[in-house]
Amino acid sequence: MTWGRGAFWTLVVLLLTPALVLTALRVSDPRQSLLIRAQSLAPYAILLYALVLVLLAGWAFRHPRQAWVVLLPLIGLGLHAYWLAPLFTGTTPRPAAGARPWVVMTVNFEATDGIGVPVVEAAQRHHVDVLVLEDVTQESLAAMDRAGLSDLFPHHVSAPGSRDNGIVVLSRARVGDVVAADSSESTLMATVDTEDGPVRLLAVHPEQPTRSVTWRADHDRILAVARSDHPDLIVGDFNATLDQAPMRRLEDEGYRSATELADQGWQPTWPANGAYRALHLVPMPPLVQIDHVMLGPGLTATGTTTVHVDGIDHLGLIATLVTAASE
Repeated sequence: MTWGRGAFWTLVVLLLTPALVLTALRVSDPRQSLLIRAQSLAPYAILLYALVLVLLAGWAFRHPRQAWVVLLPLIGLGLHAYWLAPLFTGTTPRPAAGARPWVVMTVNFEATDGIGVPVVEAAQRHHVDVLVLEDVTQESLAAMDRAGLSDLFPHHVSAPGSRDNGIVVLSRARVGDVVAADSSESTLMATVDTEDGPVRLLAVHPEQPTRSVTWRADHDRILAVARSDHPDLIVGDFNATLDQAPMRRLEDEGYRSATELADQGWQPTWPANGAYRALHLVPMPPLVQIDHVMLGPGLTATGTTTVHVDGIDHLGLIATLVTAASE
């Protein structure tokens, strides 16, 4: 084997191995923290398989009898494209006749103090009706109040007896019937008034997958609440992507991402604002979509977008919702 041929096949193996690992993780339910986090990167297998396909297609062109080598990357590419495709195209329930749209926004503060003005400005600019904050401190709430938060959202609730860095739901219209679904403060249920009637909103913020046991337990609680109480929408930082088992189980219960319903494509939300740097040098762009608005069958989405909030390592996610037509 010549040096050039050896380098070629080494490159193929170096690209194909992580792609196959991501495929295996995508169809599994890993328990280890490292594998859970790696699973969230499943969409990047598309790029790896595409590069391998290009390399092997060139090889097959010169060696027609070995054209079968393109099958593996072709199958892998097709699988991951199939998994990602619903975010770009698919069937969307029609809005009910005469239904009026309303806007929900979610953003995770990551316990950052004093961040306020950018959130209030974004909520005002996008005409947000319901704002769901996770990991928000009292200092940040105070900063937002000084920037006009209470004028925009005169109604707000948090979990009874919750500590700092919790979940807060704010609304232009009445919000009440608040219930902390569990003592971990990872969920908060509330009824929010809309022009088409009240909706049950479950705000969530499960543990990060770096603590895999707690992460799984929190997601089990969210699933249990979804099954027992049937909220109309589930909103927040899920610390999980649509490629991961907890989100797939929610989909099995009939919940769908607003991003998918609106055919808005893949919208990574973390990390943001240069909070993390590759090799401590280059700011990393958003890599994974872990903030979601998940809708039950009674609602549909007409659009979603992400918004930068200076000083926070999450992008805010904004979704325009409307009552879905009965089938």
